[in-house]
Amino acid sequence: MLRKYCLEHSKDWDRGVPFLQFATGEVPQKSLGFSPNELMFAHRVWGPLSLVTETWSSNFAKHFKTCMSEALELARENLKWAQENMKVWYDRKARLRKFKVSNKVLVLLPLQGQPLATKFSGPYPAVQRIGDTD
Repeated sequence: MLRKYCLEHSKDWDRGVPFLQFATGEVPQKSLGFSPNELMFAHRVWGPLSLVTETWSSNFAKHFKTCMSEALELARENLKWAQENMKVWYDRKARLRKFKVSNKVLVLLPLQGQPLATKFSGPYPAVQRIGDTD
């Protein structure tokens, strides 16, 4: 979304960043079932004007705390369900591999100057066994 906006508004792209940030905060995250704004503010964020005009009474603070607790509990439940669901999908194709000391193994290492890129290196002899698959 940011790339498309910047390409379309190359001269004044910086003016739209807060609006894009607000828009992405409203989108529910699939595994949690809530948007970042809902978890942060404990209610659906309707826009800047509704936040400014909302009353800040003691009842609101009490309701806010209750809503926040309920949202966090529901988010925990949704995250647990999503993790279990992801594990089922992963386990369908996963194979159990057991390594022994001196077995040849590949090592996944980060690429220099590219923090999000990795590359397998090796094979190297395993020098220590930490767990069944490590």
